[in-house]
Amino acid sequence: MQMTRNLLPLGVLGLIFAGQVLAADVPFGGEYQGTGRQCFGKLSIRSKTIEWRTPFAACKKTPYRVLKQESGALGQEAVFLLQGKSCGFGVIVLGLDPKQPDYWNATGYRSMADYEKSSDDKLLCSVERLPERSRR
Repeated sequence: MQMTRNLLPLGVLGLIFAGQVLAADVPFGGEYQGTGRQCFGKLSIRSKTIEWRTPFAACKKTPYRVLKQESGALGQEAVFLLQGKSCGFGVIVLGLDPKQPDYWNATGYRSMADYEKSSDDKLLCSVERLPERSRR
């Protein structure tokens, strides 16, 4: 019985660190805050779902697949293909320009075809990544 009580804190720590490792596997995982008339709201990227709520889009927790993930001198970008029931977006792109390291660009396209042709029919928002302590 004594041994079980002593190992319990180690098990809890293991779960905490496992969650951090899983979060690290998610491209740009975390929460982002948008501002302004069209973009006020929150974009949340989790290990299995993505959620984006603005005055013009109510994308509830939706499963996704990562289509592309790039990091380099020209910036960082991840492209998420939303799966299951559509929420108004078929593709969400999140990118960071190294010239503006405090703000990310989140773009929602209605479909894969709109993304591929870089359609003007999209929601483009500047979002700020929330610090870890604000994500809870």
